[in-house]
Amino acid sequence: MSGLKLSQLAGMWSKDSAFIAYLNDKSPRQSEFVRYGTGSDEIDPAVLIRAVCDIQSRKELDTNRSAAIRFDLEIRQPFMAWSTNKVSARPHSISSKV
Repeated sequence: MSGLKLSQLAGMWSKDSAFIAYLNDKSPRQSEFVRYGTGSDEIDPAVLIRAVCDIQSRKELDTNRSAAIRFDLEIRQPFMAWSTNKVSARPHSISSKV
């Protein structure tokens, strides 16, 4: 994904099912009934990204160094670690046919 602007990455992740699963797995929620997602009864992940990075628009990630650092430390790195752990935790399928 090199070559993408942070704003583009944040936009893609806001609609990405794995990122949404991460937010719902790791984010502190006020209630079990509040979920991140793209549905009308869910919180848009972009809201969380803007709040964590202290920005009004994801485009600011491309020009605001402090916001970019927060995005990297508080969103990208934890999500990538979570993703890696999810992949490595999957049981391997071994064929019983020899």
